[in-house]
Amino acid sequence: MTIYLHAGTPKTGTTALQGFLEANRDLLAEAGYRLPTFTKKPNHMELAAYALKADKMVPIKLTMRLGTVEAVRRFKKRFAKRFAQSVDATGDYIFTSEHCSGFLQRPNELEALKKLLTSTGQEVRVILYFREPADYLAASFSTNVRNGETPRLNLPSAYAYETKYNYLKICRLWARVFGKDAITPRLFIRDQMEGGLIEHDFCKLLGLPESFMAKARFSESASNVSLEPRVLSFLLAVNEQVPRIRDGAINPLRDDLGAVCEAISSGQKVLVPERVRAAIYNSLIEDFATWNERFLGGSFEWPFPLYKDAGKHPLEPLTAEEIREIGSLIFQEKARQLRESQELSDQTNVAAAATWPSPHLEGAGKTAEGQDAEALKADFAQAWQSLIKQVRDQRRSKAS
Repeated sequence: MTIYLHAGTPKTGTTALQGFLEANRDLLAEAGYRLPTFTKKPNHMELAAYALKADKMVPIKLTMRLGTVEAVRRFKKRFAKRFAQSVDATGDYIFTSEHCSGFLQRPNELEALKKLLTSTGQEVRVILYFREPADYLAASFSTNVRNGETPRLNLPSAYAYETKYNYLKICRLWARVFGKDAITPRLFIRDQMEGGLIEHDFCKLLGLPESFMAKARFSESASNVSLEPRVLSFLLAVNEQVPRIRDGAINPLRDDLGAVCEAISSGQKVLVPERVRAAIYNSLIEDFATWNERFLGGSFEWPFPLYKDAGKHPLEPLTAEEIREIGSLIFQEKARQLRESQELSDQTNVAAAATWPSPHLEGAGKTAEGQDAEALKADFAQAWQSLIKQVRDQRRSKAS
């Protein structure tokens, strides 16, 4: 029997695939494939957290409230026990988490993962999707900004080149631990996937028939959408004052700001500057050709189609007027969500948020454009945190 590990990589339709698998859990079981019931649904991030060293702190550990070495050790012990009790050696299982390729970047980490996955006697097949590197850079940049970071849309660091962009080295690392025959690398190219969907491609890898696809449920909503350039520029500035991580823990006053920004984005994508693209290609071209030949069964050449710049827009500074417009849209969307969920009993607070900016800033233009823009960013950050504090206080009041 086999454990199929979909290990990412990040920004290759993973969220959509995980939602699809979860929505079709019963149908997959009828076809002979089980999804685990003892891990987080639908992203099995515990696999990566388990394989990481106890003292290596990464965002997923903070998300899982594993902020100390002792907490990690207790988690590992519990998780290994649940794995042994829950995984039947006579069945085929599907595990999925982009965090496995995103955070497990050393042989000893993958060895720990392999030891766990093979502990019940199954074979392991690792499935890895890879995206055109400039598109991956843009998508990663958007995600990092969404998550509260303040990166630059520039060349990856030397470490990132080695662990995230050099697909030859990534495949060699996984092959070194699991064996080359156990690794199935795939190109994430929507134009070459049936319906442009990773769900179709993944199910074909499993050998599922067309009759399965005809019965399967597909989500009609987009998932993990990239932020449009204007929203990215806005959020970059706000992240300096409302980060996701503060004092080594998740900042509760950030709340779902990134998701709200996603909800107001139009779908436009950020353009990666040509000089950055050229530098990336020049750094990777030889290794990518080798990767294509040795792992993809192709010819000794660059495996991806040319980067498309049509419909993409550069990242540029915002005017004060644009800041007011985007900030207002964010508060209006958050107010809509709060009304819909009836989170706030005092609708006056919601209305006040939806009419941002504060009255004393409505006279913008009396100051220099740059000064006005900075004042608006700071006021937005203050108003957002004030609203979230009200929401949290009312939740606690209702709970008590």
